[in-house]
Amino acid sequence: DKQLIEDNEILQAISKLNIAQPNNASHNENDILLQKLYVANIKNRLNEIQNPKENDKMRWPWELIQNAKDSLFSPSNTKDQKKVEIRIEITKDKKTHKCTEIRFRHDGPPFTDDSFIGLLYKISQGKDNSKTTGRFGTGFISTHVLSKVVRINVNRINKDGKVYGFTATMYREGTNDPDIIEDFKKMQKSQRVIEHLWQYNEFVYNISSEESQECVMLGLNHLKAHIAPALINCHEIDQVVLVEDDVETKYYIKKEKKLKIQNIK
Repeated sequence: DKQLIEDNEILQAISKLNIAQPNNASHNENDILLQKLYVANIKNRLNEIQNPKENDKMRWPWELIQNAKDSLFSPSNTKDQKKVEIRIEITKDKKTHKCTEIRFRHDGPPFTDDSFIGLLYKISQGKDNSKTTGRFGTGFISTHVLSKVVRINVNRINKDGKVYGFTATMYREGTNDPDIIEDFKKMQKSQRVIEHLWQYNEFVYNISSEESQECVMLGLNHLKAHIAPALINCHEIDQVVLVEDDVETKYYIKKEKKLKIQNIK
């Protein structure tokens, strides 16, 4: 139900369920409610990306970049940060030269409770700011063409303005109700508050299948081919740093609005 998925009142109700504290003794009824909503929100799209279309295979870097850019327009941007730096780090097997891990990182503001709930539980918050282009949670699911298991290390900010490190692992391997609920439970148990702050908000994808390898290649090739107009038209991105084969390539726009590519070994 589209209205259910995008209802901000439901998002606000969920934020009161203490879902960031999965060991709370009073969470049983809340969990049942959240499990049902979670399955309703995620099941159809998870099944769709079991056989991704060509556009889905190359879309993942743009979804992640879009969400990083949109973080600047969050209420958590209390320091009025104007630009975000993005890093995409590719780890390859030294023998096969195949990609084994994608690490997407950005230095944007911390996650609010609402934005983090939207990410984990695929609850759309709509567009509170006309400058945002994404819907965190709804578009993010398309990045599972890389991996159905994603480790998330981010900074969060609570309602008192305190910023703290947080980690969770998103499991989205199931396609039927019982398996999706089991994945939900594993995700709940994985959530931890960290003593230190993370240098970047990061999303880590383990690449294991041949199809995931193909998605990595298609996504990176599409990114490299279209990064120039994207940066020219998106002033909120300071630079995109691509680390591949021990080479760090920086994409950024100089003042005369020309794409600058700098390779550093």
